[in-house]
Amino acid sequence: MWPTPSISSTVTRGKVLASSRATPLDEAELERAVALADDGQPLGPAHLSERIAAGAAQAPVVQTLNDAVEALKRRMIEDALRECGSKTQAAERLGLTRQSLQQMLRRRQ
Repeated sequence: MWPTPSISSTVTRGKVLASSRATPLDEAELERAVALADDGQPLGPAHLSERIAAGAAQAPVVQTLNDAVEALKRRMIEDALRECGSKTQAAERLGLTRQSLQQMLRRRQ
């Protein structure tokens, strides 16, 4: 049986999962990292794709609960607008009225 590398706490806590802007590791990313790692060695930042490493390096550190909530709102709104294509559909997806979404967008400018 082949030993499975473990993800080091440096990767999971310090670079990938701690920031609000980092892209979470998906199954394909983990498979890639395991394939690049030597047998029995822990996974580290060198095993991650440039997309994950760049996202973690650029991610701001959230200092307060309010900052974290605002960052989450901003990310969810950006994702909904990008994926839905219209403010009305994005608002529906987010459980908001179109007017509420527009107010939130104005406040963020």
